[in-house]
Amino acid sequence: MATPVVRKGLISVPLYDMAHLTGDLVGLLDALGLEKAVFCGHDWGGLVVWQMALMHPSRVAGIIGVNTPFMPRGPIDPIQMMRHVFGGDMYIVHFQKYGEAERILDADIAKSMRFWYRRTRMKLADYDKLPAEHKTLSLIRGYERGEDAWSAPLVMSESELAVYVEAFERTGYEGGINWYRNMTRNWERSADLVQRIDVPCLMISAADDVVLRPEMTNGMENYIPDLEKHVIADCGHWTQSEQPEKLNDLMGRVVEEAIR
Repeated sequence: MATPVVRKGLISVPLYDMAHLTGDLVGLLDALGLEKAVFCGHDWGGLVVWQMALMHPSRVAGIIGVNTPFMPRGPIDPIQMMRHVFGGDMYIVHFQKYGEAERILDADIAKSMRFWYRRTRMKLADYDKLPAEHKTLSLIRGYERGEDAWSAPLVMSESELAVYVEAFERTGYEGGINWYRNMTRNWERSADLVQRIDVPCLMISAADDVVLRPEMTNGMENYIPDLEKHVIADCGHWTQSEQPEKLNDLMGRVVEEAIR
């Protein structure tokens, strides 16, 4: 029987903001006795490592962004912007309602994990041809359709998936979703951050990621003078699982060049 999930409550939400998460990375460096390191992140992790370079530049030797581009601070609250563009069903906007998504996803952790970790079958060009009502990014609605509607294969083996299931059966989804609940807070607290990164950076995009689209990297050069960019073909959102060899090859060559 799965361990019951115990919620920590609203007080835990600020513990997942950028100040705490980048602070954890600084603490990791300190614990390892390292002055600085090259940080690599995908999706949530990508946003964190780009902010690490802004908030703790003296501890960063370089950044590798996988799918997630550097996105300079915008003129408006990002949640307000996403609600305006996509509506209230868009998953990040929906996640702002404390406890609602957790209730749905925590009810069957194994099922929800099987929902997330699937390969991308649709090309980005085909996605763009869909009617607007099919592009709301309403993940919860897709989840509630049930497994018969999830035709794409898993990106990992059942034994690998079991590791994630065991972890989330202990913690539930609250912590992960709290990450999204800090987007407004992070935006408000970043007003004074200089939007420039002066270390070598590598940006690796996936050709068919419909959320973190390759064209979102356009203009990064204006904020990162030393930037190399690549796009991995035939690859959706889970780059490290869909195209691990190509991803490792790109990262490995850059690291080798950096240490010569």
